[in-house]
Amino acid sequence: MIPEYEESRRSLHKRLKIRLCRIDLMNICRLCHFGEESLPLLEEIYRESLEDCEASLYFQCNYGKTGKAAVLLTLGKVPDERQDAYMAEGRMTEAYMLECLAAELLRQAYPLADEAIFQSCGKWCGRYEFPGAELPLNVTAQITQSFLQTEIVCNKACMLRPKKSVAYLAVMGEKRPEAGKTENLCRGCRNKDCANRIREAEPEKLNYGYQRIFGKVREK
Repeated sequence: MIPEYEESRRSLHKRLKIRLCRIDLMNICRLCHFGEESLPLLEEIYRESLEDCEASLYFQCNYGKTGKAAVLLTLGKVPDERQDAYMAEGRMTEAYMLECLAAELLRQAYPLADEAIFQSCGKWCGRYEFPGAELPLNVTAQITQSFLQTEIVCNKACMLRPKKSVAYLAVMGEKRPEAGKTENLCRGCRNKDCANRIREAEPEKLNYGYQRIFGKVREK
């Protein structure tokens, strides 16, 4: 069980600018099986909906005196609103493309969050611990409620809103983790044809925490 948040602990909030380059968009086309001919549409959706996207980061450097950082990370309401609009118009391809774009933006937010936490705490985030995998699922609500914020909410099923949000703990250390840490999140997945697959992987099931990163957990 994770110790309860102490009112005396300092929590911080930062905005993280994330930008996808043309190579990123080309990789999404390849990995999500859209094909090169779909690149102009993907670029248009990114330009119209997500080009100015910022990640909102909340963190506590020593959550409950555990020596771990508690982290809330979200892309905010815009991806949800734009996806809902596409679906209401019956534009399912565009809605799916936006899902893939948002998943990549959130993936790229992780090392930026690590850097921001280091700048504030003087320690690096190492291993991530996710509710529903390394931690009990109800820790999602504990982490969310420990911050004095209203941007991210957790429902009774321990699902976060906005959808492109994640709550986790990070083991803190003096040593900077190896490059490409977040690129290996798919390494355990058996599904070679998964549209949200970021990198080639060893065969094993993707756990709940990493499903949250890639938006694969369904709301109950």
